[in-house]
Amino acid sequence: MKIITTTQQIIIVLIFMLTSFTQAQKLQKIKGSKVVTLTEIALDSVTSIELYKNIDLVLKNGETDKLTIYADDNLHDVVDVDLNGGKLSLSLLKRITRKKKFELTLYVRNLSLIILDDDSTIINNDFYKTENLNIVLNNNSEFECFIEAESIVLESNDSSDANFTFKAENIEYTLQDRSDAKGTSNAEVTKITLDGRTSIDLNGKSDETIIDIKDSSRAKLTNLLSKLTEIVAKDKTSIYTNTTEDLTIKVKGSSKIYIYGKAEIDLIEFKNKAILYKK
Repeated sequence: MKIITTTQQIIIVLIFMLTSFTQAQKLQKIKGSKVVTLTEIALDSVTSIELYKNIDLVLKNGETDKLTIYADDNLHDVVDVDLNGGKLSLSLLKRITRKKKFELTLYVRNLSLIILDDDSTIINNDFYKTENLNIVLNNNSEFECFIEAESIVLESNDSSDANFTFKAENIEYTLQDRSDAKGTSNAEVTKITLDGRTSIDLNGKSDETIIDIKDSSRAKLTNLLSKLTEIVAKDKTSIYTNTTEDLTIKVKGSSKIYIYGKAEIDLIEFKNKAILYKK
């Protein structure tokens, strides 16, 4: 006769609880009615948004803050809208399996924070203008926007993907966990931090560019014309830089730096199997 120990009992209970929780998290399915209607939801001042559970959202400037839902009439109540202290959270209460139309558009005057989770997506076709904007991408989310601001900070995690056009005085990119970013970037100061097998591909202009890169990441900046560039690279990384005036380099490991332009090069640190290519 096999005796189940107390430890085994605890493990069994935990497995049961986890299974029950996972089952509870599965969303019920719903099919659209094919009768499309429009709902407008007026919102008090929105300063930040967070999207969950495969939400797709269009972002636009507006004279007043509001959310429009253009969808099959039985799908409007599927959207969970929670506004608390300026933070707008959007998620889906059911999984939509068939629809004729399901479009969410947010009109907002002065947004300062965007957080995307759970395969969510935010897009626009015209520049969204604000003062300062922080963007955080998690869990395979996607960001495809035109943004103009004084400062923009993009943080991308968990294999998320960003495709953008940015205009700002200061732009900061922080990528980790196999995330990718690609777009047009115009700024006075550009800061790039890459870790965890990430990739960034930028075109545009920058007066000063600061790059900190490691862990098999890749920065393709051939088409980002920079006056001053500072590079700190280690591990097995690849950097393509196009600098016109001064280029400062600290590199080690087996990193490779491909140098375009006619900048003066200040090689402060050069160790291990690092390689410089002058193009």
